Amino acid sequence: MIFQSSQSFQLSTSMCIVQIGEYVGRLSEEFKQEHDSIPWKQIKGMRNFAAHQYEHFEFEVLWHTLTEELTELKEMLLPLI
Repeated sequence: MIFQSSQSFQLSTSMCIVQIGEYVGRLSEEFKQEHDSIPWKQIKGMRNFAAHQYEHFEFEVLWHTLTEELTELKEMLLPLI
């Protein structure tokens, strides 16, 4: 699997997590409160971890986030678009 063997692929996908967290940070508190079933705080926390702890980042966690949790998040967000 390319993800396991390519550090540049791992780092580039972690930047996607950072970007998602940045976008969440731009949402108003009112919007986030209206849609409190979405784990806003955890999304921002994952962003912070990916951005500031990358030298200690467990890429198995990133892989799980990319393949499982983002799919779930997408399903939660689609009705809001």
